[in-house]
Amino acid sequence: MKKVDYIHPIQIGELLRKRRKELGLRLEDLADDFISPSTISNIERGITYVNEEKVRYVADKLEVNLERIHDLLAKEKQEEEQIILKLSAIENMVDLMNPDKGLEHLRKLEVPGNHKLAGMVHFLRGKVYLKKKNWVKAQNHFLEAIRIMEQKEERSLTNIKAASYHELSRIAYINNDLNQALSYIEEGIEHFREDGERLYYKYMLHISRIVYLNKAERLEEALRKIESLWQEMKEIESMDMVLEMYMVRISILIKLKLYDEATGYANQGIEVARINGKIEQACKLWLQNGKIFLAMKKWEEAENCFLTVLNLQEKLKADPLKMCAKTYLGLAYLEQKKWPEAEQILQEAIHLCQKSGQQSDPETYMALGECYFRQSKYKEAIPYYEQAQDLAKKGADRDGEHKIILKLARCYEQEDPEKFHQYVTKLYQIEIAAEEEREFSAQI
Repeated sequence: MKKVDYIHPIQIGELLRKRRKELGLRLEDLADDFISPSTISNIERGITYVNEEKVRYVADKLEVNLERIHDLLAKEKQEEEQIILKLSAIENMVDLMNPDKGLEHLRKLEVPGNHKLAGMVHFLRGKVYLKKKNWVKAQNHFLEAIRIMEQKEERSLTNIKAASYHELSRIAYINNDLNQALSYIEEGIEHFREDGERLYYKYMLHISRIVYLNKAERLEEALRKIESLWQEMKEIESMDMVLEMYMVRISILIKLKLYDEATGYANQGIEVARINGKIEQACKLWLQNGKIFLAMKKWEEAENCFLTVLNLQEKLKADPLKMCAKTYLGLAYLEQKKWPEAEQILQEAIHLCQKSGQQSDPETYMALGECYFRQSKYKEAIPYYEQAQDLAKKGADRDGEHKIILKLARCYEQEDPEKFHQYVTKLYQIEIAAEEEREFSAQI
């Protein structure tokens, strides 16, 4: 009997398992008096103590010629490389173009559920549905990708498992489940392989963790993490990630009222964005710088920052940034008692919001209400405060709603005593509910 050149038993086992699956056979269908299902399973898993005669016996039953094993493996490798190339092209379509186009190509791609690349297919389907904002389908595909990657240790080198945990964290974050988002991120960091593929996910995971900690108001922890990650900034290839680090660090510093340090990083970030031609990120950083100056009560500096955003925005169609810049510019005008300018720019912000169909920000309506309130134009202020209250309520922003109700009470104190008492009662009810919640939390 001709000897087959040495090939690792795992490779032979995978080939035989693939062939059995192609024929739609179970282990029991191949078993007989000479060979048991458990022995066939051992062969497929590459267990080395199974004798060669039984390996050949299974191969013959599956019509696999082991004398041509090298050719068969070479063919399989070529097919695998072709699939990898197609998956890479699909990922580019999903990330850079149209997720529907990527999904169309994925559906045409025939990759069996037991194929080693099936996890990658589910990961890409998850990315498609994430872009389409179908959170349930996206989550299911990412979880399936993780399940498949856990089946064999060598698959961890793809870092698809870690990447899937990152994308799951994004879904949780979008749906305001910060604890779940942080839990997924910790899983992703734990399973990330430094010696594997998709190394950029290391920094995506760490930056996202800092963003979530910041959102959860765990500021000291977030600051420690960003300071640690800052030492590795030169290793980060993506300029978008670098600028995201600047933005989250500035946000943390603003919340900690470290304004001088915050504006220093804002100026650095603005320079990095300018040098690298990143207009949108430059706008966001100018916006943050303006917020810092507002907090420092440097109204003219804030005004200049927001005007810079609007000037840069001429090259962009990012309506949310324009609305935000106009709102904060209105606040800067407000503090300088430039009433006509404040009213005009805030009306423009509201009009832009309504025209674009974007989610309205209660802060814009609140600012316009404040503009009229400070001029003692209470009747004009009331509709905008009421609109702000409605938006705050929909967004479950209890603190914001409380502030707005207080403003409405002050307006109605001048205009309608009966409604004034109604709003005072609302304030009382909110305080009672908050007190009960605090007492309940203390008991847990």
